[in-house]
Amino acid sequence: MASEPAGVPSALFAGERRCTVSQNGDSTTGTVSRPAVGQGFSGPSAEDFERLKLCVARQIWRRRNQPTPSGRMTWGVWFEQKYGQSLANFERSKRGG
Repeated sequence: MASEPAGVPSALFAGERRCTVSQNGDSTTGTVSRPAVGQGFSGPSAEDFERLKLCVARQIWRRRNQPTPSGRMTWGVWFEQKYGQSLANFERSKRGG
């Protein structure tokens, strides 16, 4: 314990590791926390996915009949392939009809 700097606990919690932090040329010891294995990011929620779909639909609505940069399909066809729902049906569902 005598070799540890004052104010730094000797025990580490699960998911923490010691690291050297350099500020203004001085080295100090600190800890960095990480989530336990299996408790990390679990991916987007259904709400996130619907919000993304709505933002994409708004972005491409005016150019839905124009070709995508590849020229192989229109933006409306791209949306249907990407999200499994036509842009027109998605628009109707958001308007409540």
